[in-house]
Amino acid sequence: MSLPSNRHTQFNLLGLAGTDSNASSSEVAQTQHPAGMLEEKTLNKKRARSPEDVPEMVSDTSKKTSRLDRIQATEPLRPKAIKESPWKYYEKIYDLELAGEVEVAVRKADPNELVHVRTFTSPGAEKALYRYQHLQHANIVTALDAFTTDTGLFLVVEAMPISLERMVQSPAYPNEAQLAAIMGQLLKGIAYLEAEGLEHGSLCCSNILLDTDGTLKISNQECCGVMSRSKDGRDDLRALSSIMMELMQKYVKEDAAIGIDDLHRWQSSSDAVGLLSATTSAASAAELLKVSIGRNICDTVL
Repeated sequence: MSLPSNRHTQFNLLGLAGTDSNASSSEVAQTQHPAGMLEEKTLNKKRARSPEDVPEMVSDTSKKTSRLDRIQATEPLRPKAIKESPWKYYEKIYDLELAGEVEVAVRKADPNELVHVRTFTSPGAEKALYRYQHLQHANIVTALDAFTTDTGLFLVVEAMPISLERMVQSPAYPNEAQLAAIMGQLLKGIAYLEAEGLEHGSLCCSNILLDTDGTLKISNQECCGVMSRSKDGRDDLRALSSIMMELMQKYVKEDAAIGIDDLHRWQSSSDAVGLLSATTSAASAAELLKVSIGRNICDTVL
């Protein structure tokens, strides 16, 4: 199973979680929380147009370059904490459980993009701010703004509406191309942390997120710590094996063994099982990225 290296290749990964990958951010949010209806009303109110104008407005909005795209096209964003309330600049819509407790909000100024607001209190706030400021990668969730008040630190991060946990809970299974798209992006994110001398230490399906075009990003950077010389990042690789098993068969083995029971769906000689086996012996995510088994699927579009 070749791991896709082309970050612009799109895979219908959200479809595996019962979500249309072509849906807007607000449409995806509605599938997760009934208050999404409120969110859509808020966005429509901000457009301040008649119903017949809505299709044109959506079309125009889709052509705009998002704030995150503009940031990533120039230089990494390292937001400094401003001593103000985030709600001066953002309007809260509802609470959501996604890789922890987050508040879904919309930016009051143009562009009126959806964001997630995470709150941290002492003593972890300082570490969280530092990690979000300094960890910059295409497969790591990006912080857009930071605010401090008497109640704590508020980090405004890009909205990532779906977790791999929801994909595991859905009845659908990924095929090899989709699994390779997931694992390739996840490995790149872990390899980046390794290069920074860090390990996440708490990787699981619930804190690995997807956006609406199928881009995967690791969340909860506050969990990252300096890589132990005795472990050499093995905690993240062990987590990687479990994540892959959950995606392939919806569960991990009770005896902590690495392997697949469903050999009808995933034959023992398949590329996917070969990659899973490689996770048990590889010394690093960077090494796993070099694994290339079977056909090249870098240019496949699902």
